[in-house]
Amino acid sequence: RLDPSTDYYISPIITPPEILAKFPPIRMMVGTHDPLYDDCWRFTEKLLDAGVDVNMKVYERMMHGFLNFDV
Repeated sequence: RLDPSTDYYISPIITPPEILAKFPPIRMMVGTHDPLYDDCWRFTEKLLDAGVDVNMKVYERMMHGFLNFDV
């Protein structure tokens, strides 16, 4: 049975630091109206603490999935 509280394939934010340290450079994008906005910041902090090269771009007033919109 899948359990998001213990399975970091479901919830990357619980990935152990020794695994995060092996991640390649990460570039994340999030909108300020995304329901995952706070989680993106938490994950970015965990990656930084693990020594990963991470950069997050924040898009004002954008919601989840905004990259799929045809502008």
